[in-house]
Amino acid sequence: MKIITISVGALGTNCYLAWNETTKQGFVVDPGDHFERILHEIKKNQVTVEAVLLTHGHFDHIMAVPELLAYSGAKLYVGDGEQPVLENPGVNLVNFRAPRLSPDVWVKDGDVLKIAGTEIKCLNTPGHTPGCICYLMDDVMFSGDTLFYGSCGRCDFPGGSISEMYASLKRLALLSGDMRVLPGHDAETKLSVERRFNPYVREALCR
Repeated sequence: MKIITISVGALGTNCYLAWNETTKQGFVVDPGDHFERILHEIKKNQVTVEAVLLTHGHFDHIMAVPELLAYSGAKLYVGDGEQPVLENPGVNLVNFRAPRLSPDVWVKDGDVLKIAGTEIKCLNTPGHTPGCICYLMDDVMFSGDTLFYGSCGRCDFPGGSISEMYASLKRLALLSGDMRVLPGHDAETKLSVERRFNPYVREALCR
């Protein structure tokens, strides 16, 4: 799978466009804003978008979803614990602009999605929000706002929990092998690097 990063929105959210280079079937992770930028990359690479995957429902990860769905006809996948975040502007951190989304698929922990000819495993990783999902594909992890390079997502927003975040980080750190980690913000990293140097991951492994 080919994967490119598109930085969108005022908070520099990492939106990811992934596709099979043979079939041109693909998906988008966290289209947070700037639909025109996302559409430009979709058209330039001639991708047929089959699915939109959300790691969580905060405004900076969802603002371009309605336009992208209208353009592509793709299905929307969201963690089944994220319904309160999507339905409550006070929880998704913006009052009047946040789109009201109706997912086609409420993803459960352990689900394996078959999209664009590949399998994507879903791991529920609460802490930043109750329904945060990390998506695992081959040796790639879309970690959203759970695991960052050298850090982790904030837990002081509505629905956040530091104890759940540590449990989620431990779960990720204990995955076998190494993975390329594509986070919701900032630079990509490797799971082996985070196990060794990330202070939050190290703390989680001691619990």
